[in-house]
Formats: sequence, C-alpha cells, structure tokens
Amino acid sequence: MSEQVLRSEGVSVTRSRWLLLGVIAAFVGPLLLAYLLMMVLEWAPPTHTNHGRLIEPLVSVEGLPAVDRNGSVLPADYWEGHWTLVFYADGACDLACEAALFKARQTRLALGRDAPRVQRLYLQAAPNAHPGERLLQEHPGMPLARLGADEDGLAGLPAQQLYLVDPMGNIVLGYDDNATAKGLMKDLKRLLKVSKVG
Repeated sequence: MSEQVLRSEGVSVTRSRWLLLGVIAAFVGPLLLAYLLMMVLEWAPPTHTNHGRLIEPLVSVEGLPAVDRNGSVLPADYWEGHWTLVFYADGACDLACEAALFKARQTRLALGRDAPRVQRLYLQAAPNAHPGERLLQEHPGMPLARLGADEDGLAGLPAQQLYLVDPMGNIVLGYDDNATAKGLMKDLKRLLKVSKVG
C-alpha cells in the first residue's frame, strides 16, 4: 500500500514538473524565437503594405499646364475632391499602356459606390503623339491631356506608367507593368477608407 502511494506521488511530482516546464516554454519560447529570427537570422517583417511604390519626395501636379483634347487648359481645381489614376505616356499607347488603362478602368468600376471618388486621366508628354481613336472609344469619360513641348514632364518620373494622385494634387504611388489590378484595388480601398477628402 505504501509503495503504491509513493509511486503515485512520484508520478504526480513528475507530471507537475513537466507541467511547470511546459508553462515556462510557453512564455519563453516565443521570445527565444523572436530573438533568433531578428538578431541571428537578421529577419525583419515587411514595413509597408502598399502595392505601388511610394513616390518620395512627393511630386505635385497642381497647376500642371496641360491642355485637354479640346485645347482647354485643365482647370486649376481638377485634382481637388478626387483621387486620380493618371497614365503618364511619352509616346504611342503600346500594349503595356493599354493594359494599365484597362486595369485603371476596371478597378475604378469595381469600387462600386466609391467609384465617383476616383477619376482617370491620360497625360501625354509628347505633344504630337496621339493615343488613337480606338483607345479613346474604349475608355469613354477618360480625359486626355497634353503637356507643352517645353515642359519637363512629371519631375523626372518614368513615363509609360500609372500613377495615383491624391485630392491635393500630389503623386503618391506609382505602378509599373508588374502591378496587378488586385494590388491597385487594395491600395485604393485602403486610401478611400481612411481619406476624409476625395
């Protein structure tokens, strides 16, 4: 009888020790793993969540001397109150251009009730180039604007890319050929959610 009691007490003590070790491991384990990842393996979590590349320093397009297809200068308040998807072209609209314009159009439509908060613009850097009538027919309601021959473009930003302009006229994000419509949509939804303007 006493041997059985001693045996059960031994099992109980062993079980208690394992339980104590398990509790310690539950608290110390994550700290050790974090230390190993960050200090030894030099891993760091991603610091950004946007899918477009952040334009730094900000480039302002407010007051940009561009004229629309009717020869009228874009109004000074064109950018106010809307987020604007701008395709900045420096020549004819190639396949990458068509794909970017399609992404911009479909993303805007997919925003549903927030679609009126986003506008589109085709900005042509070369004054003599024309995107083509077919392209204009495929994108009704998208204004076409041209920069003057003496303009230096968008402060050195690469052409043939899609840019997102905030309601204060600042280019905030750029999207190259590899950008996806899904990524563009996520960025727009996040910005529209937190934005009090536009």
